Amino acid sequence: MDTNPTADTYFYTIDKVYSCSCMWIIENFSTRPEKNEEYIESNSFSSENIKDLKWKLYIYPNGMKSNGGSKAADLLPDDKLTLYCQVTLHQTSTTNIVIPITNSNKVCNCGLMKDFGCLLESKELSDVILRAENNKEIHAHKNILSARSSVLAAMFKNEMKEKKENCVDLSHIKFEILEQVIYYIYTDSCPKLIEMADKILPLANMYDLENLKIQCEKELITEVKIYTVTQILILAHIHSANQLKEYSIKFFKIHAADVVKTSEWKAMESYPQLLMEILSVLSSKEINSDDE
Repeated sequence: MDTNPTADTYFYTIDKVYSCSCMWIIENFSTRPEKNEEYIESNSFSSENIKDLKWKLYIYPNGMKSNGGSKAADLLPDDKLTLYCQVTLHQTSTTNIVIPITNSNKVCNCGLMKDFGCLLESKELSDVILRAENNKEIHAHKNILSARSSVLAAMFKNEMKEKKENCVDLSHIKFEILEQVIYYIYTDSCPKLIEMADKILPLANMYDLENLKIQCEKELITEVKIYTVTQILILAHIHSANQLKEYSIKFFKIHAADVVKTSEWKAMESYPQLLMEILSVLSSKEINSDDE
């Protein structure tokens, strides 16, 4: 099931640009007393915005290594060296803002579910009747049913009996089961899922309600026992409940000796394809045991 976050987090980046400069004039540069590999340094300079970050310039008047070449006096006007340095600093920072989801947001979510539930209960603006066992009826809305179920959408879009008569005959389905499924379509919740998962699963599969089907499978997995695994396996096989089937087969593989002794196991004779699948799993188990 989806879980609602308790807060939203937003990130944004700030890029600040700071600059500072220094002009350093060195008089009588060619006659500086420093020896080779001795340096002089400028006064420190900094940006007004970042006072604790300072820079200095260093220069070796007579070079860092002994080498020949032109003298400074031949190159510098008035034997004066002027150095200009400009420093540009980009300071990037990322800030996150956490915005808690307020109670009003949660109420809005619950309110939507409640409103759709009330709409279903009120029968207001309904345009289709779902007729269950014993002619018990549920008045519903084609748009909502179609938005949630691709099977029902196809039924109402095409020139089928249900579209023409605005009535869907589900007389083979017990009213309380249909009621739970339609309530789920409107509200995304199924109050009696725990006690009716095995009854709701076939309908969820029939009408392509994948999330409801998955919830049924998860609930039925907790019910897999020595005396229930056969019926659950058959149910999962018939209604393409793959997660439930996979779990049940793994359970059977471990407890096969006990399961085949139960009276429920006899029902497997009516499902030869499923039986062959299970026997195949047992065979692979025996092969693996021999290899070991």
